[in-house]
Amino acid sequence: MKKGNIVFVTEANFSKGLGHYKRSLSFAGYLKKNFKIFFFRKKNLKNIKIKYKTITKVEQFQKIYKNDLQNIIIYDVKKIESYKNLINNNYLKKYKKIFVYDKIPNFSYNLLIIPYIIKKKFKRKNIFSGYKYVILNENFFKSNKSIKKFTICCTMGGSDINQFTYKIINLLSKIKLKTKIDVNVIIGNYFNNIHKNKIIKICKKNKFKYYLNPKNYASILSKSSFLITNSGNSKYEAAALGKPFIIMSNDRNSIKHCKEFSKFIKSYYFKNYIVPNKSFLEKKIKYFIKHQSKVISTFKSNKKIINKKNIDYLNNIIKKI
Repeated sequence: MKKGNIVFVTEANFSKGLGHYKRSLSFAGYLKKNFKIFFFRKKNLKNIKIKYKTITKVEQFQKIYKNDLQNIIIYDVKKIESYKNLINNNYLKKYKKIFVYDKIPNFSYNLLIIPYIIKKKFKRKNIFSGYKYVILNENFFKSNKSIKKFTICCTMGGSDINQFTYKIINLLSKIKLKTKIDVNVIIGNYFNNIHKNKIIKICKKNKFKYYLNPKNYASILSKSSFLITNSGNSKYEAAALGKPFIIMSNDRNSIKHCKEFSKFIKSYYFKNYIVPNKSFLEKKIKYFIKHQSKVISTFKSNKKIINKKNIDYLNNIIKKI
């Protein structure tokens, strides 16, 4: 059976983190059974090693185009308007367009996926929105292994511009518990060097484990008892794993998304989703240690909400567009 072509247009850098790229990579993993996968590489994917074939010039879109097969471009970017020239380029006119975006864009499209928990529901048949269409790596949907030791994992995405990671582990280093706990710290690919060095220094001092852009990221989270994360894709990863977690908003704009998220997904948060203080962290950790089975059972229900079956459904939809 001949395969059609899918080209991903996505991005990753210090200001945007790795979320869009990681989601595209995960989506590619589901689609590769039926399509040849390409990534469009320009400044939008600088310093990223991509395991799929890459296109570096717009003219190459025309060269890989197959008249008798499906040819699709999937745009997963922060601001779709920034890609106006690419979307309207003559070489790309024959391609079907799929947008993975947080709202309805001012461009024509064959399919729109809004993979976030949102208030508004859309009646259009080519719009798929809400928590059912969150796209995550399939490793987040695997069964969790039993955890022998209580472990907290701090994961703040690819860039962590607000330096939440250091703030959180600094607080964790000051908490005194009767039960000994392990702390795992994820350092993303685009962490500021000063921030990164501060994290490593405090980790070494307190015997916390730290991981630099780990390939086994999903496994580290899966083996953790409790997660502390921000308002990016990692909150959905925590939910898919069914892990107890604390969520923080990256900025004012993301507060409303966190509020809507918390209506559907069980999560802990401090006040208006700001960085929790030492007292709040200590209270939640002590409560979890004392009532582990109860807390685990409550958060496990998130796995029924964020699951893999709707990604498979999207896969079938894409084969028919």
